[in-house]
Amino acid sequence: AAARAAFAVVADKSDPARRLMLPMKNNLAKDFGGLAYRLSEAPENEQPTVQWEEGLVMVSANEALAPDPTVKIRDEAKQWLQGLLADGPIESAKVFETGEEVGFKEKTLRRAFRDLGGRPRKSGFQGAWTWELTGGVPKEATASPAEQPLLMPDPTPPQESANYWKKGA
Repeated sequence: AAARAAFAVVADKSDPARRLMLPMKNNLAKDFGGLAYRLSEAPENEQPTVQWEEGLVMVSANEALAPDPTVKIRDEAKQWLQGLLADGPIESAKVFETGEEVGFKEKTLRRAFRDLGGRPRKSGFQGAWTWELTGGVPKEATASPAEQPLLMPDPTPPQESANYWKKGA
């Protein structure tokens, strides 16, 4: 038997504590909008409870699930990395682990790190890879290659840096 109605539950973009229950498919009746609710704790036993809001939500499931066109995920990742690495180098594995917990994919973090002018470093032959922001010029800070500042040569052997990006440290 095929489903006659299906709903999506998504976090409200303007209020992360609010959830929207929106119709995705309905061939039983006209669509009249969705519902909104919040989760809270009951004061007497601290059990989760659902508090339904009055009225209908006039947002489609497609609108609620669409990414916000004004925010680019890489820009969010750059901002997050700047905060994370502000106090100094951190092992790249820890960056990826922490980033995954807040919703960033490894590939996005690598691209954001490059955009920020970050340098991966390896401490010794057996040491772990670390990430640090060196205060270099981010990619988009200059308009064209002709306007880019001259930088001093990097003391890191080129082979070591090239292997870092290939092996996915």
